[in-house]
Amino acid sequence: MRVNQLFDDSLNEIILLPQELYKGDWLGKLDYKKYLDDRIPFPGSDNLLLSFQNRLNDIYVVDPKGRRVAAKMSLEAVNFPSKNAKTVAGIVVDPAYRGQGIAAVLYQVVLRSLKLVLVADDVQTSGGAANWVRLSRIPGVEVMGYIAINLRSLNTKTPREIGNLLAQDLMEIGGFHIGTSRGTDFFAFPVRSGFERMETVVKDTIIEPYGYDDVSYEISMFAHWVGKR
Repeated sequence: MRVNQLFDDSLNEIILLPQELYKGDWLGKLDYKKYLDDRIPFPGSDNLLLSFQNRLNDIYVVDPKGRRVAAKMSLEAVNFPSKNAKTVAGIVVDPAYRGQGIAAVLYQVVLRSLKLVLVADDVQTSGGAANWVRLSRIPGVEVMGYIAINLRSLNTKTPREIGNLLAQDLMEIGGFHIGTSRGTDFFAFPVRSGFERMETVVKDTIIEPYGYDDVSYEISMFAHWVGKR
């Protein structure tokens, strides 16, 4: 299946959002002609193209008229109870193309058009945290927190009182089981957008959606598309 068969007219309805500044000076050294296959028009632009490489894990934004690569997003597989789950391994935008909302559009292509579940990295910078707030405000995108628990490790390597608090807080914040992957159980819980970062809806909980990584459990977020095609 060619890449243009994966998309329909919904790609043209993608919302353009403010973009963070990502360093991407090295993109100018790439040969743009290598990324002109499996391409489609970039939403909202008459000049840019989207090029999908490496089994859709590398997404390039190409400017044929400018004879350069404008941006690149790299995805990689992640342990999560969905075969369509990916995490963003990196995203860079050439300085000459910043301010056009390119990064925001790429996130929406991943969520809306490719229908991937986007899992947040274990550790986020303040800029990355703000980006997830923006994602949560896109109509049709749902951002949820999750806690991944290795129950065997939790019972043997984590103090009992911590395990009890996790179980109690999961119930209080509306957590629910979403699946198991590689011996780890995943529970989702609702989050809401704050001023600069996502936060748990219920206050006074030890479960916060920002990359806590213990030997027995980790806490982070995921985003997926729930809107109409």
